[in-house]
Amino acid sequence: MKLRQKLAVVLASAMVVTAVPVVTMAASTASVSKTITVANEDPLGAAAPTLNIKLTDKVTTRTQFYITLENAKFNKTNDVLDALSFNTSITTADVVSVAATSETEATVVVDPSDKDEIISISLSTVKVTGEAKISIDGNETEISSTSSPIVFANKNDSKAVVTVKDDTKFFTTSSAGEKVGTIVITEQVAGSLLKDADADRTIEIEMEHSDFEFVAGTVTLKGSKGFSSYGSTTLTGSLDKDKQTLTLVLPKVTDPAGKGVWEISNLRVKSLDKSPETGDLNVSVEGKNDTKVEYKEVKVATVAEYGTELTVAEKKTIKSGKDEKVKITYKEVTADSTAKGEVEFTLDKGYFEKANLKKELGISDDDLIYKDMKDKKDDELIGFVIKTAGKDSDVEKFIDGKELKVITKLDTEGDITLSTYGRYVEEQKVVVAEAKPNFTIKAEAMTLKVGQSKQVGGKLVITENEKGAFAKNSVITLNLADEDGISFTELPKVTVDGSSKVKVDWKSGKSTTSAIEITLTKASKDEPATITVEGVEVKVDRTVPQGTYELKLGVSDYNGELKSKDFFVVGTPNVEELAANGLPKGKATFAIGSKEYTVNDKVATMDAAAYIQDPGYTMVPVRYVASAFGVSEKDILFSAGTATIFAGSRTVQLTAGSDVAIVNGASIKLATKVVVKDGRTYAPVGEVAKILGITPSWDATAKVATFENK
Repeated sequence: MKLRQKLAVVLASAMVVTAVPVVTMAASTASVSKTITVANEDPLGAAAPTLNIKLTDKVTTRTQFYITLENAKFNKTNDVLDALSFNTSITTADVVSVAATSETEATVVVDPSDKDEIISISLSTVKVTGEAKISIDGNETEISSTSSPIVFANKNDSKAVVTVKDDTKFFTTSSAGEKVGTIVITEQVAGSLLKDADADRTIEIEMEHSDFEFVAGTVTLKGSKGFSSYGSTTLTGSLDKDKQTLTLVLPKVTDPAGKGVWEISNLRVKSLDKSPETGDLNVSVEGKNDTKVEYKEVKVATVAEYGTELTVAEKKTIKSGKDEKVKITYKEVTADSTAKGEVEFTLDKGYFEKANLKKELGISDDDLIYKDMKDKKDDELIGFVIKTAGKDSDVEKFIDGKELKVITKLDTEGDITLSTYGRYVEEQKVVVAEAKPNFTIKAEAMTLKVGQSKQVGGKLVITENEKGAFAKNSVITLNLADEDGISFTELPKVTVDGSSKVKVDWKSGKSTTSAIEITLTKASKDEPATITVEGVEVKVDRTVPQGTYELKLGVSDYNGELKSKDFFVVGTPNVEELAANGLPKGKATFAIGSKEYTVNDKVATMDAAAYIQDPGYTMVPVRYVASAFGVSEKDILFSAGTATIFAGSRTVQLTAGSDVAIVNGASIKLATKVVVKDGRTYAPVGEVAKILGITPSWDATAKVATFENK
């Protein structure tokens, strides 16, 4: 038929369709119950998929249609296939016959059937040769033909893979031998190990460690997954004369339930040498003849030296000031590894809880170790002692996964390490936890004069590391140093950023002048809160010695306290010569291009001249900047490119190549970078002056920079 004739027929057909009422034709849908992968061309059997044909309308008369296979074939011509109907009232009598008329085609005859009934045809007698597909030819009946073939199976020759579980450790062996790990053989394709001939189910296990041999050929064999019906049994193989190769014949399984797994356990080995080479003990596994098991060398045990092993199940994260239980195990690596004696366990940070230790380990008070053994405090228990009995034929577990409570305090931060020490055991260390603070503190110290009251200054910034770190009604307590001559005289100003709210009062609701309480009346929800304490007012008696003193901070529901060291700086009796920044009052000048500078009109000499760094910053060697501002030489430190200056109430760190100064722990941006020139570290002297609260001025004509500390 020519093309234009075909187009005419199509157009005519379309016109007929549009000219008559639409009538719903009887039809059906087809699917397969599953798609499987097989390793051979045996009949699929019980694991076979089924072809399901669902009727979407009635079949009104006896109907005959056909099914066709691709890359598959029926077991033999005239095979009668199993046909089952389900989910409806249809019975097997409704399916008259299903029979193969050739290797690739079968004829299906059905009697009249109702809508929504399902015809299910088992493909158990089908053999797969590749990507197996099935199609339906409705034979112009009420059964719909498939628009494209349906894939129901694939053939794959992949070999079973070999793995090992239950890794073991040992050193010497008894005459009965030591058990090694379980060898696992897993089918990648269902049926790959289903062979009739014993020769095609044979594997060899060969020793790969020259200091060991197999003890006997008897092992335990367990089937699982597709081989689960086989259960577990004793399997006896044969050993070669050198006892280096074990040959096993895997059982024949006649009714597998999918991909199968064999587990070979209770395989024993013994040493041929009194001191065998330590390390991995490997064996190789290989399928012989046509046995589809990959060749693979696997580790089945570790030949270990004598010794003990300290482990933690999981490294915990502990909020500083809180506690957590950590699961500890301490055992012999190999049997008979310890002599009779004692082993000490100690923490480098944090503490143990006494009641928990005694309950979990069953030890006495005499076996507890305190931070200070002369002044034993229950909240400072840092360790304990266990006793080892000596020789034992089994691997001894001294601490078998016990959960020991580790307590931290507010000032505990970083990794917490548990260490062992004993006369007859090696020392070991393991990190059991990490302490992370819930909040950070930055402080600006206040300089005080002896014998004066109502001295105001200092600043404390408390920032949550995450929202809600302080719970509602948490109380932050500020305590004075252990010095009778310093006392609070007024409540400080306290502000809070974020959604938190606070109130401030004297401890116990009255002016005790020793402690201030900041109560969070509302916890932060949206973002971390920052609490700022400033305007601290104190009185200093004439009895207070010169020096620095700390401010203590505690938080309810947290253990311990934090100390803001050097928060109070008490000057010499001649405090009238000190400015508010804790540095001597006075004036210094630097002339550009000159090595000479003045301090209170006295001329001093530098070993390098001041210069101008674009776009106009006076650069002076750091050592002379500090000296000009009244800092003694012992309070200037240089290390790894960083200069640290202890200047009155401030500690300043300047790093070569950086334009950021660290002042009392806070970062402050400089207008220009610190530089190294001719082996000397130069800093912008004006920027340093501002940080220290010293007033700068500049004479452009004389090119002289003047700095005055008032």
